[in-house]
Amino acid sequence: MKRAMRNGRGPSKRPAHDRAPLRIPSLSLLRHDALGALEIAARTHAQAEAQHLRLVRERAAPPPSPPFNPFLVAGPCTAMLERALESALQATGASRGNIQLFDSAAGCLRLVVQSGFADRFLDFFAEVRPHHAACGAAWSAARPVLVEDVTDSPLFDAPALEVMLDARARTVISCPLPGRGEGILGVLSVHNESPRTFSDTTRDHLDRVARRLSDRLQRVLLRRNTQYKP
Repeated sequence: MKRAMRNGRGPSKRPAHDRAPLRIPSLSLLRHDALGALEIAARTHAQAEAQHLRLVRERAAPPPSPPFNPFLVAGPCTAMLERALESALQATGASRGNIQLFDSAAGCLRLVVQSGFADRFLDFFAEVRPHHAACGAAWSAARPVLVEDVTDSPLFDAPALEVMLDARARTVISCPLPGRGEGILGVLSVHNESPRTFSDTTRDHLDRVARRLSDRLQRVLLRRNTQYKP
């Protein structure tokens, strides 16, 4: 609430001698703060290493497979997929992105809609196997994968990294499209041109878009008399 006006004037200002003093930290405090920053950096590095080790362990297991083939609805759902991708780009402020659907017949993700990419990227990531790049890792682990700088990520081998840099895709969030029960329908990914840190808000926005899209895809699959049983 605004402070009450006095005699038609704004709130009175403190005299200069009554204001809070400017505190200059001692050198010992500065050294303590520097050591604290180093400890935080070390913990952050350790957490990143732990995440990498978890991903490596998960590579031993194949990704879950739904009892139907989501790729079969790619054609009929093109407009829906394009709208979802546009919503994801707007919600996250990303400059480019794509959606892949799982093709159970081929055992891979297939790129079905995209925005902002040229042919080299589209050809390279037309089919993605388990654990390959961020999208393959998100599919395999059945959870979002965030890469704040692809040049520092073990998920991209040399050929994939070269294609990513050529496409000016330095960051990526890959969010799986969850099926009911077991299985992943596909992966929604958004990219930015420069390294960045993703906020919780950005991740939440993308997760909501991915879940809405998953629900709509599942309804289409059920209407098309697939083998899926809820």
